[in-house]
Amino acid sequence: MISNIVKTITLAFLAMVILFGCDSNSKSSGEDTYFRLTPDTVNLPKTDTSVTLTIEGGTPPFNVAVYDDTLGSIATPFIDTYDRTVVYSSKAKEGVNTIEVEDKLHWTASAKIYQYQYTISINPSSLTMAATQTNQTFTVSGTSHNVSWRMTDSTLGSIKVLDDYGYIIEYTRTTKTGINILYAKDENDTEKSVTITQQ
Repeated sequence: MISNIVKTITLAFLAMVILFGCDSNSKSSGEDTYFRLTPDTVNLPKTDTSVTLTIEGGTPPFNVAVYDDTLGSIATPFIDTYDRTVVYSSKAKEGVNTIEVEDKLHWTASAKIYQYQYTISINPSSLTMAATQTNQTFTVSGTSHNVSWRMTDSTLGSIKVLDDYGYIIEYTRTTKTGINILYAKDENDTEKSVTITQQ
């Protein structure tokens, strides 16, 4: 009988440990009701070198760690462990990094940093349009993200997107002569341009 009671208590304790164990980005404790690092997901394109994250909730002091220091580091030494601002500085390398913060009660919160160091290209890379040529197809490569287009002078021509992702467009010129520049930019703010000279 006693052994059954002990066994029941033990199982109940284990269940509580599993139920209330540490969650990577939230918690419930007597001192704070939550603990997280925001934003918890960051897309860091080649044009950006740093990002600022904020520690929300938790119980200071805090310890901050970066999983892969070949991808980046905390921009300034985390000397004031009561500070709630974390500045991450990336290196010229593509990959996925993780920033982890631990508070006084040993709860943890983390954020994923997705670093993109690629470049996109447009084919053809430049174009001279004779007066007899009315349209031209352009194709983007080097990215797996949706692409948006813009141009410097809408009086010289128009753009028609031919697919669901913005990888292929058709440019149709007007009768005006001049120079028009088309810009293709993906969702990570990686941008490429192509110059069109209209004769």
